[in-house]
Amino acid sequence: MMDRLESIERDFEDLEASLSDPSVLGDQTKLRDATRRYKQMTPIVECIRTIKATRGNADAARELMEMATGEERELLREEIASAEAELDSLDAQLKLLLLPRDPNDGKAVIMEIRGAEGGEEANLSPAISSRCTGATRRTWDGSARSCRSTSPHWAASTR
Repeated sequence: MMDRLESIERDFEDLEASLSDPSVLGDQTKLRDATRRYKQMTPIVECIRTIKATRGNADAARELMEMATGEERELLREEIASAEAELDSLDAQLKLLLLPRDPNDGKAVIMEIRGAEGGEEANLSPAISSRCTGATRRTWDGSARSCRSTSPHWAASTR
């Protein structure tokens, strides 16, 4: 596992170096791809570096514990326990960060919610769906292109 993490960190450092390369800076496509990859890799590498630092602190505390006596030993035990707990949470966070990304993340989406045949009752479900998704309140990035209701009751209740 550590070999893979070190490989990710090396790739990140190479990517950082490529961002200052004139050939990448001159090509908009390469620059866009490199900056997108840099943005995706930054939280992963930060987590890896935090894990390394925390492991180093825990190892240093273990070494000091051999020479410590009394109250110092108790403080070092607490520090080791806290580092172990932090390592557990960081490992869980890293596992989530290493999950493959959805290729459609960040792309625009057009969602159309339509009513069915059957009159006012059939249009109730799309009205509720659009309110639940936030389409009429514009809580998502972007804006609602159009919002039209066929039910006078729903239109009055959303205002």
